[in-house]
Amino acid sequence: LKKGLPTKEINAFTQAVTKAVPPVAWLTSLIVGIPYKAIPGTVTFKPSLFTGNTLPIFAGLIGVLIVLVALSLVLARPLFYTMASKPFEHAKKMKIKPKANTKTPVFLSAVKKEWLVALRDGSIVSMITQFFVIMPLALVVLNKLYLAMNIDLVGLQLTVVFNFVIVLLFMLSANIRLSSSYSKEGFAARLNKVQPSASGARLLFPKLTVNMAFGLVGAILATVVYSYYYTPGTVSLWMFGATSYFVFLAHLFWSAEMDLMNPQYEQYATFSEQSNNPNENKSAILTFALAFAFAAVVYLLMGEGITKIWIKVTIVSALLAAFRIFTFFLKIKVYYKEK
Repeated sequence: LKKGLPTKEINAFTQAVTKAVPPVAWLTSLIVGIPYKAIPGTVTFKPSLFTGNTLPIFAGLIGVLIVLVALSLVLARPLFYTMASKPFEHAKKMKIKPKANTKTPVFLSAVKKEWLVALRDGSIVSMITQFFVIMPLALVVLNKLYLAMNIDLVGLQLTVVFNFVIVLLFMLSANIRLSSSYSKEGFAARLNKVQPSASGARLLFPKLTVNMAFGLVGAILATVVYSYYYTPGTVSLWMFGATSYFVFLAHLFWSAEMDLMNPQYEQYATFSEQSNNPNENKSAILTFALAFAFAAVVYLLMGEGITKIWIKVTIVSALLAAFRIFTFFLKIKVYYKEK
């Protein structure tokens, strides 16, 4: 805390709370007492635990508890029997107007299904926490530490590399679950191979759309947060964000391809979860490999100038993402029906 703490303002605030919510003040004084005497040589007060109001407050607390327990015993049983005996599920009047069934295209229907599943199984909540809370906070804490240091030119270059690594690790780790996403459907996943109305790509690609959307927003948010702390002339911000998302896409399609080419249907059909999925292990290793490989390339090319560095890295990451997307759909076309 800074010197010159606004003690008067804090005391005024606590007094306002005491007047607004007296029961809270009474319970607080019952637990910790009240200050009554200043300790010589200090600005603190010696608390008095027992005062003339202690017994009435304690008696009032006991009385409130007795009343609440009595009300619970008196009201709970009649309310329960009333609710249990009333056939409200049959007596309810339906006001839903019938409407014609609308046919949704196969691809849009699959996308809607995957988003609903991701919402219900907690995947969306997990990605919101990871991309929108933990990753920005990690960047803020990391850069706050850097700002407190005296850093030379090499140190500034390393701060860029470390921020890049942190962003990539957080973003790529969200794709690990995709390396088992198709297998988790168990034997039901094989129904995709016999769908006469859609190709395999239109049924399999929608499962990746949730991660693609949140990854894009996460890359933008990370770049915006980093823009408040970076040193001008050390990094191209928009290329920083673009490279992060391209590497994210490459890892996303790569992880999904692992599950397509080495499915674990039997294990997930027997158990709801698998403790040691080889595809997830490979995806986790790939997360660290890609993050540190691209960070190393950025650091090794630092002597070429900021613009040249990030142009090269962005192009390489875009080509890698395009290649993994191409191989993903190619392998669906060539191998999926047969596998």
